[in-house]
Amino acid sequence: MCAPPLLGERYTVQTSRDDASIPAAQTKIYINGTHTRDTHPDGPTPRHDELFVDIFIMDRVSRFATVRRLDRILAWFVIQRPFAKSMAASSMSMSLKVRLGLRVLVHSPHWVIALFRQWIDWRSTRRDGALLGLDLAGLYGGFIYRHETIFPLGEGCFADLKVPIPCNTHAYLTSEFDSNYMDLPPLDERRSKHFCDISFDET
Repeated sequence: MCAPPLLGERYTVQTSRDDASIPAAQTKIYINGTHTRDTHPDGPTPRHDELFVDIFIMDRVSRFATVRRLDRILAWFVIQRPFAKSMAASSMSMSLKVRLGLRVLVHSPHWVIALFRQWIDWRSTRRDGALLGLDLAGLYGGFIYRHETIFPLGEGCFADLKVPIPCNTHAYLTSEFDSNYMDLPPLDERRSKHFCDISFDET
């Protein structure tokens, strides 16, 4: 998908409709003319290798860890259903538990998955929004944030593009990386978590 006119030709927008490896509640905005090489070369090859920023949908989640876990299991069935058949038959590296789950999902009636989705959506409306998760029912990574950490949204800059960011960036980064997130590790331990090489086209 090309970037909407407001973003201009410098960017490319991708969603799950364009690339099945992108979660349904996530959008990627790529910077055209950049290139990255992943630290996990044996993993699935993405359609785009440009530098990108992720934009997530957030959902209200339960205050109780056991309920959140159950909701995430149901959400996994809902999100993975369209891709279950191709993923179960693929040579992609995954645990036996996930592969068996995909095979069960392939044979699950559509009406069952629809009921899962209705239940998740109904439960979300019953919650006060004090806790938020990434993706449907907080499925993505199980990350949980307090409402006041995220909202009201602030504004950041990514390659001249204004993007929404959490209002309390310190609380957000502390929850993700610990309170020493601003301290550089020793020189011999400075390795990228995601990319091992970034390059730019000559213009």
